[in-house]
Amino acid sequence: MYLTKQTRYNNAAQIVAFKQGLPKSLVLKIMTQLEGAPTTIKDWMDAVILFDESYKQALEYGRTWDEENGKKQQRSF
Repeated sequence: MYLTKQTRYNNAAQIVAFKQGLPKSLVLKIMTQLEGAPTTIKDWMDAVILFDESYKQALEYGRTWDEENGKKQQRSF
Protein backbone atom coordinates (compact mmCIF):
# COMPACT_ATOMS: atom_id res chain seq x y z
CA MET A 1 0.00 0.00 0.00
CA TYR A 2 2.99 2.30 0.45
CA LEU A 3 3.59 2.51 -3.30
CA THR A 4 -0.05 3.30 -3.99
CA LYS A 5 0.22 6.30 -1.68
CA GLN A 6 3.40 7.46 -3.40
CA THR A 7 1.71 7.61 -6.82
CA ARG A 8 -0.83 10.14 -5.55
CA TYR A 9 -3.41 8.50 -7.82
CA ASN A 10 -6.95 8.51 -6.52
CA ASN A 11 -8.63 5.18 -5.77
CA ALA A 12 -10.25 4.88 -9.21
CA ALA A 13 -6.96 5.55 -11.03
CA GLN A 14 -5.15 3.02 -8.84
CA ILE A 15 -7.76 0.38 -9.68
CA VAL A 16 -7.50 1.09 -13.42
CA ALA A 17 -3.69 0.83 -13.32
CA PHE A 18 -3.83 -2.33 -11.19
CA LYS A 19 -6.33 -4.06 -13.50
CA GLN A 20 -4.17 -3.28 -16.54
CA GLY A 21 -1.42 -5.43 -15.03
CA LEU A 22 -3.68 -8.45 -14.59
CA PRO A 23 -4.71 -11.13 -17.07
CA LYS A 24 -8.07 -10.29 -18.65
CA SER A 25 -9.56 -13.61 -17.50
CA LEU A 26 -8.72 -12.81 -13.87
CA VAL A 27 -10.21 -9.31 -14.07
CA LEU A 28 -13.43 -10.75 -15.52
CA LYS A 29 -13.66 -13.39 -12.78
CA ILE A 30 -13.24 -10.76 -10.09
CA MET A 31 -15.67 -8.32 -11.70
CA THR A 32 -18.39 -10.98 -12.00
CA GLN A 33 -18.27 -12.28 -8.43
CA LEU A 34 -21.68 -12.71 -6.81
CA GLU A 35 -20.86 -9.99 -4.29
CA GLY A 36 -19.90 -7.63 -7.10
CA ALA A 37 -16.65 -6.06 -8.16
CA PRO A 38 -14.33 -4.65 -5.51
CA THR A 39 -14.57 -0.90 -5.02
CA THR A 40 -11.20 -0.09 -3.44
CA ILE A 41 -7.63 -0.88 -4.43
CA LYS A 42 -7.21 -2.90 -1.24
CA ASP A 43 -10.30 -4.96 -2.08
CA TRP A 44 -8.91 -5.58 -5.57
CA MET A 45 -5.58 -6.71 -4.15
CA ASP A 46 -7.29 -8.98 -1.64
CA ALA A 47 -9.47 -10.51 -4.38
CA VAL A 48 -6.43 -11.20 -6.57
CA ILE A 49 -4.64 -12.86 -3.67
CA LEU A 50 -7.69 -15.01 -2.93
CA PHE A 51 -8.07 -16.10 -6.56
CA ASP A 52 -4.34 -16.82 -6.81
CA GLU A 53 -4.40 -18.98 -3.68
CA SER A 54 -7.51 -20.81 -4.90
CA TYR A 55 -5.93 -21.39 -8.31
CA LYS A 56 -2.76 -22.82 -6.77
CA GLN A 57 -4.83 -25.12 -4.53
CA ALA A 58 -6.84 -26.31 -7.54
CA LEU A 59 -3.65 -27.06 -9.49
CA GLU A 60 -2.25 -29.02 -6.56
CA TYR A 61 -5.50 -30.93 -6.14
CA GLY A 62 -5.51 -31.80 -9.83
CA ARG A 63 -1.91 -32.97 -9.68
CA THR A 64 -2.42 -35.16 -6.62
CA TRP A 65 -5.72 -36.51 -7.95
CA ASP A 66 -4.01 -37.52 -11.19
CA GLU A 67 -1.17 -39.20 -9.29
CA GLU A 68 -3.56 -41.08 -7.00
CA ASN A 69 -5.75 -42.22 -9.88
CA GLY A 70 -2.97 -43.16 -12.27
CA LYS A 71 -3.58 -40.44 -14.83
CA LYS A 72 -0.74 -38.68 -16.56
CA GLN A 73 -0.66 -34.92 -16.51
CA GLN A 74 -1.30 -33.30 -19.86
CA ARG A 75 1.57 -31.38 -21.34
CA SER A 76 1.24 -27.76 -22.27
CA PHE A 77 2.88 -26.68 -25.48
